[in-house]
Amino acid sequence: MTEPRLRQRLTASVSRVLWYTLIAYAVIVIGASALVSELALRRALDHSADVVQSLLGLYADPGGERTTVAPDMLADQLLEMSEPFLITRSVATEGGDRTVYFLSPTMPAKEVQVAPDASHEEVREQLVAVIAERGRWRYRMGHRRAGDFDIFVAASRVPYLMATLALGVVALVLLPAAALLAQHATRRTVHAALVPFTRTVEETQQIDPRDLSERVTSPTGLEEVTELANEINRLVSRVAAHASACAGAVGVGGAPVGRGDA
Repeated sequence: MTEPRLRQRLTASVSRVLWYTLIAYAVIVIGASALVSELALRRALDHSADVVQSLLGLYADPGGERTTVAPDMLADQLLEMSEPFLITRSVATEGGDRTVYFLSPTMPAKEVQVAPDASHEEVREQLVAVIAERGRWRYRMGHRRAGDFDIFVAASRVPYLMATLALGVVALVLLPAAALLAQHATRRTVHAALVPFTRTVEETQQIDPRDLSERVTSPTGLEEVTELANEINRLVSRVAAHASACAGAVGVGGAPVGRGDA
């Protein structure tokens, strides 16, 4: 394999590895950013639920309030209107039935409109399902049960999703530039690394079989090529020694012949 061909193949191989590495790095950074943002949002929701739970002692029973509100209205109240939190509570009526009431910071206590025979657990599941359906990927919802109370808090994912999208766009723009710079640096590095190899090949080709006193330069600056140069020099030395021995043997053998002829 010629030196230009070797240089081309090495550059292509290293450039391919650099491209894969940069792409993997960008994906890891974006994924880690999204994961950290999601964990931070979860911690914020847990903190909000802790604060609300600490204030449950201030909750007032709804008394005679009988205005009803549907679970989908509660979901809209929590998500679309950016309500900090919702609280529902199961209250026993005079007839022994349990009625679920709802309370929020900006909305007075209202009875949750559900089927007459619906249990508190069924109301909770229905409300959680409606909130999840309303929010989908745009909101993260936190739910905590504290005795007869159910605390619902929600926060928008849009801010950190926009930040993650911006990070992805930046990575998409900068990735080709970084890859091109890395490829240029790779080309120069490969060229510099092959200089000792090229010099050793050229010096080896310049050794004249009729003059075995020449040697290849060593050390070369690259350990592997230096070892190769040393092996070439040792080989040339052995060939030169063998040639000298052969020349001496011919001279010794030819002397008697010369005296006989005289």
